Amino acid sequence: MRTIKTGIFINEIKKHFNKYNLESVFIRDDIFTYNQERARAISSMLGKIKASWLCMTRPNLLCRKGDRKLLEHMKKNGCDTVMIGIESYNQKILDINCKGVTISEIDRSIENCIAAGIRTIAFIIFGLPGETEKTIQNTFGFIQNTGIEM
Repeated sequence: MRTIKTGIFINEIKKHFNKYNLESVFIRDDIFTYNQERARAISSMLGKIKASWLCMTRPNLLCRKGDRKLLEHMKKNGCDTVMIGIESYNQKILDINCKGVTISEIDRSIENCIAAGIRTIAFIIFGLPGETEKTIQNTFGFIQNTGIEM
């Protein structure tokens, strides 16, 4: 996996934040929390420049050891929203489509975001291979029960 070096990324954000007098930043990296150390460093920098920001990630990258503390750190440093690629709340559909995520990981990731006080938005895909009206309703039920956005 290739990512921009953390120092380069931070310098670019600072440059554009100041140049364009920005108030918020959308980190469009669908695995932002993959590397906890990198996410923590970027969060700290965004906190120093008083940025409001949001990011994207996967559910299995928010339920590991240390992820709740990472989310708390992110919140403290201006992260107000995390968008998570849940895609379906049915294990059979996730497996058929090789998503590499479990329902348990989805549940823990949502619990961690809520505990950290971070607004959570779920990315859902309807019409995946194997999907039925029942699996779609199951996903809607999950969204309604957790109170997260979609």
